[in-house]
Amino acid sequence: MPSVLMGLVVFSFTLLFFGAAVYTAALPSLVANAEQSDGAYAQIASGALLEALTETPGDDSSQGNAGTSSSHQGGVTSSGRVVSGVGGVTGGVSTPITSTDDSTEDSDHEGDSDKDSNATPPQDGGGESGSGADDNEPSTPPDEDGPGDDKPDDTEKNQQDYEFLLAEFQAIDGEGGYIDQINACSTSFDQDKFAPTEVRTTHLYRCEAINAELYSHYVALVNRVGGMSSHNSAAAGKLIGMYRCLSGYLDTLSEAWIVNLSFEDPSDHVDEFMQPIWNDEVNGENKHLAEFNEYYSELVL
Repeated sequence: MPSVLMGLVVFSFTLLFFGAAVYTAALPSLVANAEQSDGAYAQIASGALLEALTETPGDDSSQGNAGTSSSHQGGVTSSGRVVSGVGGVTGGVSTPITSTDDSTEDSDHEGDSDKDSNATPPQDGGGESGSGADDNEPSTPPDEDGPGDDKPDDTEKNQQDYEFLLAEFQAIDGEGGYIDQINACSTSFDQDKFAPTEVRTTHLYRCEAINAELYSHYVALVNRVGGMSSHNSAAAGKLIGMYRCLSGYLDTLSEAWIVNLSFEDPSDHVDEFMQPIWNDEVNGENKHLAEFNEYYSELVL
């Protein structure tokens, strides 16, 4: 072999051995620095990258915070709140006029179920009350469980629908939600039905304002339920029924307030202003609230 080639070979091997020695000496410090950084090596060494790549969507076991908006479906039910109607009447006659007249009671309630299922939703926001208030009550679509059995599976859209329904349910069931607000309306009627006109008028306006909000939620649900999956549309159907029932109860309460306000001294006219409330009672319970409680207890999101 020529001396020039021999020199190149020897020089190459010398560099190879020298480089290997230098790399071996520097390797421990390189590893230590990598473990202290936030780079890919640190993630692999700690297992964080592997965990992120293999994590199942919706699995909260690897996350410190559970109960976020991406909670899996089927995990939310009612909190057990109780919505109550108007109580007894003190300071006046408290026996319903129709309680001993079966034929009158039958005529008062004839067609109630038909009205509930076929009534046209109010065009003015559901806040109008007075004579014929039930005719303005928002109706529940005939298929309470909703359509959507043949909708294609779309995970992202299903999640969006679920979060929408969860927000609508929390508006009813949450602290300070519509259950609490309607209970407050019932309490106000019990306590202030003989109060000065200004106080009673304020309570009427409050009932109508809440009813307008209920109607807005009702419309939002009805407009969206058609495009939901089977599971979400079933829950939406129950929410639609819940908003309809709460609105129906406030229609009745507003009607009672309107009659009450027509008298300067309502204590002499208890039978008149209590009649709308008595007309909607079945076995001593308001029919709208009884139906609401059924939907409320069955809802699962």
